[in-house]
Amino acid sequence: SAIAEGAFYGCTYIDTVVLPAGIEKIPKWTFANCSNLSSVILPETLNYIDDVAFYGCQGLKEIQIPDTVTHIGTETFYSCGFVTVDLPHKISHIGEGAFYACTELTSITLPEKIEAIEKNMFSWCESLAEITIPENVKSIGDMSFSLCESLSDITLPESVSVIGSGAFFDCTSLKKVTIENPHCKIYDSEDTIPSTAMIYCHENSTAKNYINSYGMDYHIIGQPEYILGDVSEDLLIDSVDASMLLAEYALMQTGKESSLSEHQKSAADVNGDSVIDSADASKIMEYYAALSTGQKPPW
Repeated sequence: SAIAEGAFYGCTYIDTVVLPAGIEKIPKWTFANCSNLSSVILPETLNYIDDVAFYGCQGLKEIQIPDTVTHIGTETFYSCGFVTVDLPHKISHIGEGAFYACTELTSITLPEKIEAIEKNMFSWCESLAEITIPENVKSIGDMSFSLCESLSDITLPESVSVIGSGAFFDCTSLKKVTIENPHCKIYDSEDTIPSTAMIYCHENSTAKNYINSYGMDYHIIGQPEYILGDVSEDLLIDSVDASMLLAEYALMQTGKESSLSEHQKSAADVNGDSVIDSADASKIMEYYAALSTGQKPPW
């Protein structure tokens, strides 16, 4: 009915584990560095998975965690080979670095009961492309999503009151961060949220103050959903937008119906004269040229 701490540490010959009913806890280091472990069946009596229990199990591509589990410890699944993980709803605690360096993880479902995304929880999960932060989460820990190179969009619900140091450091694909709490405390560093991201926030908010400090792009929650100049709606302002705008201008000259949505039309009218024409395309290219040469863009 019990397993000793580190019982199977470094047993590289183990590829399958079936734990019997009656086991309630997997202690520290139990299956750590079992690099060829690929299949684990856990009993419905299990409620606690301790720190570093499956540390370094790179061959472990999937795991079914029973609904009875309430606790996952620190670095429990460090560098495991998961692609997707669905965590049971009863889990109320996930420790620091629990999924650190799970480089193949693309998506994960988090339980509603957790109140913190702890330090380094998803650090270096370079394939993680989507994640939903539960409404009960109050804090985003230091470096919690650092080096998540595939993450492009994340929404932090109103419950989140703290974003820690380097929370999204080097998230090179991050284009949109929504911060719903107007009083959320954001660690004062340019490394907290990358400059590539458009921050969606409230007008009078701490997020707006952060934006002003580091000259970042932003959108005010509740305002029309467009970015001036971003005709293609890819969160970039470049030659693609100018080309689309000129194509629209040529189309209108023939009397044909517009190919752009209302948001795209608003984005295309860069000079604000209610006419979409070559003058707007020139403004976009002026913006793109300034950005490309490290100069301050005209808007």
